[in-house]
Amino acid sequence: MNTFLPSAVCRAARNALYIYRAEPNEAAAALLPEAFLNDLLIYPNQTIQAKSETCQALPRKLIKRHKKIMQDLNQAIR
Repeated sequence: MNTFLPSAVCRAARNALYIYRAEPNEAAAALLPEAFLNDLLIYPNQTIQAKSETCQALPRKLIKRHKKIMQDLNQAIR
C-alpha cells in the first residue's frame, strides 16, 4: 500500500481485508486488490442483491404486536 496516502485511508483498506467486508470509502477501496473487489461474497452483484433481504426499521405498531406474540408464546410454554 502507498504509505504517502493518509493513514486513515490505508487503515480502512487494511481493515476491510482483515475483516473481509466491503469498504465504502472510495479512496480506501481503490487500494484493495482486484480479486477482493470482484468477490461476490463481499460485493454482491445486482442479481444477488435483488434476492437478498435488508434490515429495516419496523413500525412501532408491528414491534408491539411481535412483542405481544412472543410474550404469549413464552407464557404458553411455561
